[in-house]
Amino acid sequence: MATTGPALVTTPAQPAQYYASIHPGPQNPLPQPFVDAVRGIEQAISMPVWMFLHNGEGTYGEIDDKLRSAFFEARPHMPTNSPIALLVESPGGQAKSAYQIANIFRRHCTGFTALVPRYAKSAATLLVLGADTIILNRYAELGPLDAQLYDSEREEWASALNEVQSLERLHAFGMEAADQTMFLLVGRTRKKTETILPHGIRGGKFPGAMFVLFCRINGCLHGIPSA
Repeated sequence: MATTGPALVTTPAQPAQYYASIHPGPQNPLPQPFVDAVRGIEQAISMPVWMFLHNGEGTYGEIDDKLRSAFFEARPHMPTNSPIALLVESPGGQAKSAYQIANIFRRHCTGFTALVPRYAKSAATLLVLGADTIILNRYAELGPLDAQLYDSEREEWASALNEVQSLERLHAFGMEAADQTMFLLVGRTRKKTETILPHGIRGGKFPGAMFVLFCRINGCLHGIPSA
C-alpha cells in the first residue's frame, strides 16, 4: 500500500473529500482525521504538504523508477518556484530514484522541507537529506545509506555493509583470480604448476590488490588472529 501525491486535492462530493493524486487516487478518499492533521501542518509551516507514504508493498511500494516517473508527471500540480513540504514515511528503495525525486522538488519548487513523523530508511534517508530543512518527530528514525547487492548464490539482496558476506566475496574473488592467473602463466610458460605457483602468489598485480582489500577488514570482528 502506498499513498503519494499532494494532500489537498478535492473531489466534487460534499462535504469535501481529499485524496492522493498519484496513488491510490480518488477512489480512496483519505481519512478525515488524517486530512485534518495535514491541514494543521500546512497552516503551521505555511506551505503545501505533499505525501510520500508507503510500506514496501503493492503499487508504488518502494522508491523506484516507476515512482520517480509518477512524481515527474505530477509536476503540473506542484507549485512553481515555491517550496513545499514532503511528508515522508518509507522503508527505502533505489538510491538513484530517491536522488532524482529530490531533484524534481529542488528544481521545480526551488526546494522542500522533509517531515518525518516515524521513519525514512535507506534510500528514503537519501531523499530526506536532499531537503533544505528536515523536521523529525521526537521518535523518528533515519537509516544507513547501505547499497544493496544481489547475491546470486543466495538469490536475495543483501547490504553491502555486511562484513561477513564481504569477506566471503573477497575469498571467492581471490580464489577465482588465482585460478585465472595460474591458467595464464601455465599457458604462456609451459611450466609445471608447482614451479609457477610461488611466482604467481608473490608477483603480479593480483596479490597486491587482494592485500589492500583484506587490510580493510577488521579482524577483531571475525576472529582473525593478528600476525
